[in-house]
Amino acid sequence: MKNITFFLLLALLSSCFKVPEQLVMPGWDTELNLPLTNRTYTLAEIIKSDKYVRVDTIEGKDVFLISSDSMYYSFGIGEYLKNKLDQGFTDIELNLQNGEATIEVELTNGVELDSALFSGGELVLDIINTGSSVIEFEVTLPDLYKNDGKNFKIKSSVPGNGRSTSNLDLTGCYYSSEQVSDKRKLRIRGKILSGSGTNLVKLNVRIQNSDFKYISGKIPSMDLTQIHDSFEMPITTTLEKFRDKFTLNNTVLTIEAEYKTQLKNPFEIQVKNIEVMGRINDGTVKYLEENNGNRNLGGLLITKNKINRKFNNSNSNIADFLSFLPDSIIINADVTVNPQDKRGEASSSDSVMLFLKFELTGEMSFNNIPYSDSVRLDFDEENRKAIRNGREAILYIEVTNAIPLTVDFDIVFEDSTGNALFNKKTLVRASEVDNFGISSIPSENFSQIIIDSTEIQKFADCEKVVYNLILSTSDNGRKVSIEPENWIKLLTYFKLKYHLKFE
Repeated sequence: MKNITFFLLLALLSSCFKVPEQLVMPGWDTELNLPLTNRTYTLAEIIKSDKYVRVDTIEGKDVFLISSDSMYYSFGIGEYLKNKLDQGFTDIELNLQNGEATIEVELTNGVELDSALFSGGELVLDIINTGSSVIEFEVTLPDLYKNDGKNFKIKSSVPGNGRSTSNLDLTGCYYSSEQVSDKRKLRIRGKILSGSGTNLVKLNVRIQNSDFKYISGKIPSMDLTQIHDSFEMPITTTLEKFRDKFTLNNTVLTIEAEYKTQLKNPFEIQVKNIEVMGRINDGTVKYLEENNGNRNLGGLLITKNKINRKFNNSNSNIADFLSFLPDSIIINADVTVNPQDKRGEASSSDSVMLFLKFELTGEMSFNNIPYSDSVRLDFDEENRKAIRNGREAILYIEVTNAIPLTVDFDIVFEDSTGNALFNKKTLVRASEVDNFGISSIPSENFSQIIIDSTEIQKFADCEKVVYNLILSTSDNGRKVSIEPENWIKLLTYFKLKYHLKFE
């Protein structure tokens, strides 16, 4: 009876519990840390050096120096030497004594001629015989010499009551007024070589198309052709990203002029009404102006030595002008030779060089300077499978910033084709600075950004992470001193909680 009862009880218990046909393995939630990047960037990497942006040493400290090539404009003064002795004298009377006479005629336009070497020109001479008989007449310019060193003489047979005209080339002739007390005068001497019957001979003298290799004396001032030239600026990709994104505290535009001459006493040259305009390729322009808003920058009085004028923040809007980073600079100016009508000298080989050069260094305020970097993710299939099983995820961003600039981080997660899957942003505080704007204490920044379930699934397909950095001066335009060795360290990683299940 007892055995029957035992088997009956066993049957009843078996009917209450269903035994599984397959063994089910246990599962539980676990965490996975996925490193993304651990990098340190120096400011020298972010602001890439090239020919125009470079690291330099000033007062023993490494700084960034942004500079241009020297832009120059050259002009000769040959224009000033043309037609300077073009003169015309009519009915000059030679009252002959013993068949000869000397007369002095005053040069026009206030010319006082010390010496000159002709490179071209023509002398036209009319000899007018007031007598009735033919005469053989000689005209000499005693202070004008041919290239063989002999006096310039014209001999001509002149009919009675008639005239003789001669055209003579002045090329290579040399003039010297060493024997003339009054430099305003030109001496002319006439002499009858044969014939008679007159005591009066008249002359018409015309000098035309005169040009000189050299001239000295008191020559009237003259305005040369206006300077109008454009200089292409070296706006590289490195420089272009700075346009209108920084304020300069220590920058200089130098306009320098140099008189290229071998002469001891060259005429002064005045470059005046200087105007400097910057233009970017979209047509936008900005003028360099004095602090009073005047875009006429005055002038330079150039003598034999170099002369320069510097425009800085204390006397102009140079900071605003150069932060504009023009693609080209246009300079307009008027040029006057011998503006004060002084005595001097000039040669056809003389020239003037105008140089423009700018340099930016020292303290700057930045606004939205961009930089990008990227890392590829080498996740294996097990990692990606774990991510797809993810239930919670947090993006950890740890940044140590020793750059005195705030940094906006935009972290973009991309698939294999470069399409953005999603992005996350964070703001990094600037380092602390001392009274001189120099970085002193790095800022420590720590962020935890929650990744939602949709983004977790997208992250499983992520192949690349792009870090877009936007650097700016903090505290509403605070001035700081940036140095190439300033650095920022970035550490990012994912902490993923996912369900682990054994099969």
